[in-house]
Amino acid sequence: GMVRVPPEILRKRTELTRAEVDVWHMHPIWGVDLLADVEFPWDLKPIIRWHHERRDGTGYPDGLAGDGIPLLARVCQVVDVFDALTNDRPYRKALPLEEALAVQREETLRGWWDNAVFEAFVTMIRAD
Repeated sequence: GMVRVPPEILRKRTELTRAEVDVWHMHPIWGVDLLADVEFPWDLKPIIRWHHERRDGTGYPDGLAGDGIPLLARVCQVVDVFDALTNDRPYRKALPLEEALAVQREETLRGWWDNAVFEAFVTMIRAD
């Protein structure tokens, strides 16, 4: 779905406006739409649609909460945020590993991510 987000939003170096955030929040829905006619051996659409939901219900696009978010979408949440934090973005440089994990741990404590999924991810990252 990110392919439908205008480049000027993707490359913006300053804070997005409310209207730009609203466009950005459409990318999970657009991702599902783009794959509507593609057959996969498993159902990826729930993962794509709900990878920005939060355990506390403040995510998007549907405001799902807790176990209402499919497990694989919860896994993708943690991985997607880690990827965003540890790679350069137009608005900031990549964070080092431990700093990125500290940010995610804080977000987990706020109720955004599944704690068990996050801890499993940390164990996996540190196993390498």
